[in-house]
Amino acid sequence: MLDSDLGAYPVSRAVAASSAVLGVLTPIALNNYSGEYPTVPPPWLIAPYGPNAGAAGRQIAALKLFLNSTNYPYLHLVDGGVSDNLGLRVYLELLSYLGLNPELLHQGRFEKVRKVIFICVNAYVHDEKSWDHKAKTPRSIPVAIAADAVTMRDYSADTLAWLAAAIEKLRSYPDLRNKLDFYSIDLSFDQFREQSQAAYFLSLPTTFFLKSPVVDDLKAAAHTLLYQNPDFKKLMTDLGASSTSLPAGRAGALK
Repeated sequence: MLDSDLGAYPVSRAVAASSAVLGVLTPIALNNYSGEYPTVPPPWLIAPYGPNAGAAGRQIAALKLFLNSTNYPYLHLVDGGVSDNLGLRVYLELLSYLGLNPELLHQGRFEKVRKVIFICVNAYVHDEKSWDHKAKTPRSIPVAIAADAVTMRDYSADTLAWLAAAIEKLRSYPDLRNKLDFYSIDLSFDQFREQSQAAYFLSLPTTFFLKSPVVDDLKAAAHTLLYQNPDFKKLMTDLGASSTSLPAGRAGALK
């Protein structure tokens, strides 16, 4: 939308934008070059969307605003937790475009797509509170932080439910049936079979620094959760692939 040269943009700046927590870090500014270079918007952006387009129609209207660099010369990006902590909604909107414009499957690179795979890593943590065991009213800042975490948790749950419903709907489309296979793989720490493992990972802090042994534990946890996921197992079977060995993690955390 911005006619930016993504090849010259450092990944570190994108990570900084994703970590720009409101009130703690400053936003990352981007230039809008859309008015400097004559480009043709993609067909899905300029297609007419009626009143029943729902989320796709609303997002299309918002994206069209970026095509006018005179009114929107800059964008300021912050931590995505304020709008979509899982980073899934942009893909849900793209699925909405596909549902409203099935002819896109027969254009360019879409024609070769056979499998669409979502691996959602919901790395939320649960900091157990002792407030309900005391009569004393908790302080405002801890309450605000906890309220934000609860909001993101519930919003993420709604987003996952939306993804599941969107995939089921797309599977019923005549133009997509027998054309695309969809896989939705949801991972979170509370999926550990052993309660002690789940408790360990759910208690880890959200921070910019983790000790090396904890990082190793998290890598091993990702492998464990991924390879025990039934949808991932189905994907592996459909691809004719086999699993790999488990990365090394601290025995106390993973066994």
